[in-house]
Amino acid sequence: MKQLIFISVIISLMISCTNIENQKYSEKIDSLINIAQTTHNELLNAKLDSIVTAYQDVNNNIEFFKKKLNDSKYDSNFLKDYSKYSRLDKKLKSLNKEFKKMIREVEYSKSQLDNLKKDIKNKVLEFEKIKEYFKSEKKALDNLTKELSPVLTKTKKDLKLYKQLQAKMDSIRKKIETK
Repeated sequence: MKQLIFISVIISLMISCTNIENQKYSEKIDSLINIAQTTHNELLNAKLDSIVTAYQDVNNNIEFFKKKLNDSKYDSNFLKDYSKYSRLDKKLKSLNKEFKKMIREVEYSKSQLDNLKKDIKNKVLEFEKIKEYFKSEKKALDNLTKELSPVLTKTKKDLKLYKQLQAKMDSIRKKIETK
């Protein structure tokens, strides 16, 4: 009888410790969910629609100038600006893809974290699996947040260049169209 009581106490302590550990990981997961949400918001606020619009503008003007470049003489300043402008096409297309990929990744990570939290609540997973999945999602989010800063910097730089060159290209295009 004493052994049965002793075993019951030990099992109760083990369950209690596991519940405490699970609760700690549940709180850590909440923290990661907040990071994921913040990252998601940063991505959505990064003016993805501006990138798409800029890409479309650049692409349309490039098509126009490709048809007209042989018809007219252009000075070297225009050709230098046009060269920079035409490279923006690929940069903006790449940024658009990069943002969409990052948004999908952060949404997937948020979903995984939400599911992990539910699994902890429903006591579906063993503690070791919880630790393993947490570590994996933390690493994925850390990598994503490290990628984000340079992408945002590059986006600002490319959109600034777009604004500078777009006005010049539009002006030259209007002159050509009115001839």
